[in-house]
Amino acid sequence: MVSSPAVKRYASALYSLAVDTGARDRVEADLRRLAEAIDQTPELQAFLDDPVIPYSKQRAVLERLFAESLGPLTLRFLLFLAS
Repeated sequence: MVSSPAVKRYASALYSLAVDTGARDRVEADLRRLAEAIDQTPELQAFLDDPVIPYSKQRAVLERLFAESLGPLTLRFLLFLAS
């Protein structure tokens, strides 16, 4: 697991937003589901890690894969991280 000041700040910001909007349980479940999908799909991990793939393509794929299964806060956060 990556542990840096930036990672901690982003995690803290997401947690605060989730609590403030009443979406903590949903975001927690979404993050578990997302981590599981990445762990079980090496191609997804490679896709997300590839700096050559433009953000527009990553965004389109992430929205297609997760728009129906992730809550709006989690999806926006995921797209923010991809950008």
